[in-house]
Amino acid sequence: MNPGQNESGTEFHFLSDGILLIGTGSCQDEPCTFITKVDHNGELLWKKEYQELVGIHRRTAVHDSVLYLVGDKVKPGISQEQDGFRLYRFDLYGEEIDSKKYNLDEIENPSVDSIRRYLPQGSIIYNDKVVVYGQMYETQSDESPVFSRGLLVWYNMDLSLDTMIIIQPRYEEVEIWDAKIDADGNLAFLIDDDIITNEGQLHYRRFEKYNGKAEKVFSSPPFLLARSNSIRLASAQLDNGDQVMYYSNDSVNIRSYELVSMDLNGDINWIERIDPNLDIDERTPSMVFQSSDGNILLAGGYFDGSEKKQGAFISKYNSINGEFIWERVFQDWTNYDPQDRYSYPSDDFIVDILEDASDNLYLIGNRTKYHQNFERDILLIKTDSEGCIQEGCGGFEQNVAGEAKYYPMLYEGSIWYYQDREARDGIYQVVVNGYADNIYSFHKRDWRLDPKDIFGGFGSAHHIFRASENGPQIFLVKELDTMLLYDFSLELGDTFESPYCAYPLEVIDSDTIVLINGAKKRTWTLSCSENPENTLRWIEGVGTDYGILWPKDFCTGEYGKVRLTCYYEYERLQYINEGIGGCFLSDVEDTAISSASVSIAYPNPVHELLLVDQRLYSAETNYSILRVDGSSVIDNHKLENETIDVHALEAGIYFLQLISGEDRWIQKFVKL
Repeated sequence: MNPGQNESGTEFHFLSDGILLIGTGSCQDEPCTFITKVDHNGELLWKKEYQELVGIHRRTAVHDSVLYLVGDKVKPGISQEQDGFRLYRFDLYGEEIDSKKYNLDEIENPSVDSIRRYLPQGSIIYNDKVVVYGQMYETQSDESPVFSRGLLVWYNMDLSLDTMIIIQPRYEEVEIWDAKIDADGNLAFLIDDDIITNEGQLHYRRFEKYNGKAEKVFSSPPFLLARSNSIRLASAQLDNGDQVMYYSNDSVNIRSYELVSMDLNGDINWIERIDPNLDIDERTPSMVFQSSDGNILLAGGYFDGSEKKQGAFISKYNSINGEFIWERVFQDWTNYDPQDRYSYPSDDFIVDILEDASDNLYLIGNRTKYHQNFERDILLIKTDSEGCIQEGCGGFEQNVAGEAKYYPMLYEGSIWYYQDREARDGIYQVVVNGYADNIYSFHKRDWRLDPKDIFGGFGSAHHIFRASENGPQIFLVKELDTMLLYDFSLELGDTFESPYCAYPLEVIDSDTIVLINGAKKRTWTLSCSENPENTLRWIEGVGTDYGILWPKDFCTGEYGKVRLTCYYEYERLQYINEGIGGCFLSDVEDTAISSASVSIAYPNPVHELLLVDQRLYSAETNYSILRVDGSSVIDNHKLENETIDVHALEAGIYFLQLISGEDRWIQKFVKL
């Protein structure tokens, strides 16, 4: 919003005539605080800068036309104060009214030692009080280590002191990260309890709650985090009383984040991993939020292994069982240079979410660009309830600004599954890895390998491809020669000629299909000039139903034995070859099920009960039901018998997935 200012958005508030934004950054190379107002379309109305106020501003509060925020006062020539919790009052035009600071001097005989500094994190309106939360860092002597305790300061609305509470560590250290009002009207704090070890810290997460009399009424059992480092942390208190937070987890030796839901007693309802198992892309969450439909929104920063699709992300999860519903990534291509292969979207990050009366979502954060000079601006995005900037957008990437790079296919993170009689169990997997100069190498891998191993220790290259400079054309590379394999710029009636195929092809039809995640992809149907009855369909981003390498002799009727079964991006199913009907069906003898019997369950269409093929039923079989957009209706439930009751499903198209050990099958079915 403000180029060159190096600002970061921290929080915002809806007003009747606009949106109030709070941020931090630099003014004349010194830290400062920004208070900005925009209209509901994001147009700037006014902006105020305060160099004498610095702080985290993790949470601010608006009440009776007053903005409350915490921070430290800075005086000319003097470093910022760190000797208390200071709460500021501003009017809604960004003008300071007053401020007041309190510290442990207000308590007689506090149970602490020497305080090195105070660090307020945020403020929240609770009944007729403003509660400031954070921590203080203390030490027993100059030689002893510094450790932290939590501190709550309850202000009256006029900034006079009401109550001060010290939150003692259950273990060795305490940090307070977030505050919310729970379903019972209590004030709930998200607390980090730490144990200091020789190798670092062990982090435990818990909730602590206080009533309107500032009395502690609940403390949940500590939840051990597998990963010891985190950045901004947030939580959600759901209407049903559940508490949802996220945490980082490296128990599988890869960077990963998980959502965890607890009930009012601190017992865990579910844990859901938010990163695909391959971990070739990563999500760094910063905000968890309950949407108006009761489900969970999670937002933060996103980047993949190549940094070509980095941006801010928001995803939605079912609050009852943690199932993934949808995800969007917002990308700014303003500084993208197609001549520079190291030119990527800006590094964006979302830190807060609001929802208006029409269920539109507002996202605030920061946009970081590294073009010539480091530049960070406040980012403000408005979407519909499905996370779309444009209605019905579907798909994964959402272009915020600039002209996005075109990726027709051959992108890292894509996986194709093939049915092939010559492969082990009749199924094999192809993944892509990119190199310089837009050259890509495909590798045939056994589909039974652990997904985390796919990108570790490649075998020999299966095929090598090159994309044209602007993307639409794909070439097959054979030694020093390149043969045109796809041209996704063709129009109806155009002719396609390539040494790859012996005959010219004509585009006789062009259409658009919608992938399972809602992304729209164009298709081209090509007819052979010599035998027009023989046709082939190209699918943008996927290839063909015969694989990436389409059968070059199809003009003579030779389509070969290999068939594409399914296409995935980041382990999320995007496309199923309807001519086969399942992702992991095989025509090899002695397998659990053959392509001669592609129905893993029947009848199809179905009214009430799906009957599972008895060859697929075992005590280890689980099943999932997916909508056509890839979201889960039922996720990983145990198959108790050979029937699945679907009578409660709304009429429509679904996918049934069966999983038994390393075996997986997917079938499309229609619910009447």
